[in-house]
Amino acid sequence: MERNQQEIQKKLQTLMDQEGFDVLLLTRPESIRYATGVTSAFMYLNIPVGNVIGIVPKTGKAAVIMSEFEGNAAKIDSPDIDILGYPIFVYIADFDAGGRTKDAQPNTDKAFNMAAAYIRETVGTAKKIGIERPMFPYDRMLFLQKQFGGGVPQDCTQLLKEAAKYKTAWEIEVLRKNAQASQRVMSYVAKHTEIGMDEQDILLLMNQGLVNEGKGFCSTRQCNVVGEQFSPIYLPHTCYKLKEGDTVRLDGGINANAYSSDISRTYFVGQKVSDERLKIWHILHDTFEKVFEMIGPGIRICDIFKAAEDSVRTVIPEYHRGHFGHSVGCYVWWEEYPTISRSDTSCLTPGMVMNLEIPYYSSFNNSYNFEDTFLVTDDGIDRFTKHSDDIYWRD
Repeated sequence: MERNQQEIQKKLQTLMDQEGFDVLLLTRPESIRYATGVTSAFMYLNIPVGNVIGIVPKTGKAAVIMSEFEGNAAKIDSPDIDILGYPIFVYIADFDAGGRTKDAQPNTDKAFNMAAAYIRETVGTAKKIGIERPMFPYDRMLFLQKQFGGGVPQDCTQLLKEAAKYKTAWEIEVLRKNAQASQRVMSYVAKHTEIGMDEQDILLLMNQGLVNEGKGFCSTRQCNVVGEQFSPIYLPHTCYKLKEGDTVRLDGGINANAYSSDISRTYFVGQKVSDERLKIWHILHDTFEKVFEMIGPGIRICDIFKAAEDSVRTVIPEYHRGHFGHSVGCYVWWEEYPTISRSDTSCLTPGMVMNLEIPYYSSFNNSYNFEDTFLVTDDGIDRFTKHSDDIYWRD
């Protein structure tokens, strides 16, 4: 199964028509990936916003403006959109035989000027240009206002969220594959975890698990927690060594096709576990499975939240959370809309891919999370993964 650019483009353009947008000008990496299919290393790096720009007009093909250096691969990978390239500091014989003066770093002024010209050429007079305002620099806002008029650039963040809320068949299979591979990788980590290991050891085991999965998986997303150290280990510390009866909380997973995975597993190391930690593990696990039994199409998101919170509070009365899960997609380092929150009265609907999670963090009781991914179907759910019932996860 392959990604269908026209299907995703039609979803976006239908919403654009409903809200009166003439064109979307996208600068966030995940949005560019979602709307165009293009992936770019440069757009994920900490260099000026606009080194890669996605454009979705109200009719016709989408486009991406990017460096000529990356554009060659994009033309191969994404033949159904327009790729417009601008020169950067590298020498490329295909373009530079005649000699050109190069900037020392990517010049995003060129990219934004190309975007403005492309919009005029394909759309004409744009009265409403969608931008991702929370991630859009002020100076670029002034540029668009000067080019098209003061009220023309308007926020399209919610439109993008609504478009990505329901997954295509291709997206569903990618997310299923990622989640199930993540479960295998985490099982590998659990089986090789030993007393005395530190966060670096856990991270390395996750990376080894990624290698074991073979071709097709490109990276790991890890925010693991070990023992008394409850801060996520994006950059691992080595000062804390796992002790008898500690928990390891694995969270995240492995990624493919620039789509993420986000499941979580909690298990104990050694053979002796305190009664208090066992009590916490079991109420979280039991709540997790109890809530899964109620999930299905037509169930209000706020009711899922309440059921989870009420159940945990039977054992931990002071327990509070802001949400108990979220959608998952191509936002590799963050959770997607919607979240399973207290105030969301909307219902689960077929086509949504969601995560349910029941976490707990403590420096003295250790940390825990139970998290699985599921698809909402017409008559229930398709659960991609399932947390083990074994506190040591040796099954």
